[in-house]
Amino acid sequence: MGIRLTVAGLAVLALAVGLSGCGSTLSSGSGWSVGGGCGDRVRVRPGDSLSTIAQRCGVPWRTIAHLNGIDPPYMIRAGSWLKLKGRPVQHASHPAKSTARPLVMRSPLSGTPRPMEGGVFYPAGIGTAVHAVAHGRVEAVQSLPFYGRVVLVSHDRGYVSVYGHLYQVRVRAGQKLRAGALLGLTGVNPETGEPGLYFELRHGKAVVPFSRWRHWQRSR
Repeated sequence: MGIRLTVAGLAVLALAVGLSGCGSTLSSGSGWSVGGGCGDRVRVRPGDSLSTIAQRCGVPWRTIAHLNGIDPPYMIRAGSWLKLKGRPVQHASHPAKSTARPLVMRSPLSGTPRPMEGGVFYPAGIGTAVHAVAHGRVEAVQSLPFYGRVVLVSHDRGYVSVYGHLYQVRVRAGQKLRAGALLGLTGVNPETGEPGLYFELRHGKAVVPFSRWRHWQRSR
């Protein structure tokens, strides 16, 4: 499914990132022509996502991500600057380090997850409670293509947990959480209509394989 995520976004951004109308055009020999009066770069405001910046500046969100080397789950920080034209940022992609100390986790909800590309899918009825797998801080609450409403939580040792297909979100960006805190309620996979939760664990830019992190979970 569209989750090559690596959370390539957060859900139905089908709705949030309906950015097809925000088009920048390529001018011959002069690079991207930027609309919206943002100039060559833009500063990220509190609450911004790539989709809101794209709409404000008239540049496709995928173009902004490409120019700035932003990979899924497309996290951006308030106060930082993003390029809107020029050469893309080059970066090396590193796999999750086997030397990284494992994160002691609990399950985000009960049930048996189904492994899929990037993460796992927990089948569950709409409105099932979703919990933080470990202590951490809410880094983003957004809607992205293929993921619907999504919450990203950063944890110790460089780990980030991703919760997608949410029907309701009960946390806000910047909020500190304890393991087991209520994050929201499950919704449906926007592509298939199947109710449940998409979950993924990352270390740096790399996705931690399900076969590894499932052994770190402690009983609920």
